[in-house]
Amino acid sequence: MPTPTPITYPLLHPEKKPYDPSTSAYWPHYTEHTRGAPYLLMTQGKIERYHHSIKNIVKLQNYYSPWELEREIASFVEFYNHQRYHGSLDNLTAADVYFGRKKEVLNKRDEIKIQTLRQRRLHNLQVQVSV
Repeated sequence: MPTPTPITYPLLHPEKKPYDPSTSAYWPHYTEHTRGAPYLLMTQGKIERYHHSIKNIVKLQNYYSPWELEREIASFVEFYNHQRYHGSLDNLTAADVYFGRKKEVLNKRDEIKIQTLRQRRLHNLQVQVSV
């Protein structure tokens, strides 16, 4: 039986800076920045916060197969986009903003707020009259 060849992984060139994109073994050519605004701390901070959130959820359990991990990540992404309210998006879900439902949801909230204030006024007036 032949001896198995050890797996070798490509290394970065020792004379170049370690984070120079042109030295990456997997991306031999420079790739342009396509996501987020480069060098803007607010954008990068939001991405970092998202990664921190997903890591906190995923690291709580042990996954014994890749599909379990994929299922957990998919459920987190579903929750994050469709159920979680984001303060930076006027307390809307990301899906509401993405699909253009922002005005509709905010108008509905305003209607509910007006109705609630009316009901409180009526209740307070009835309490004052009965006292």
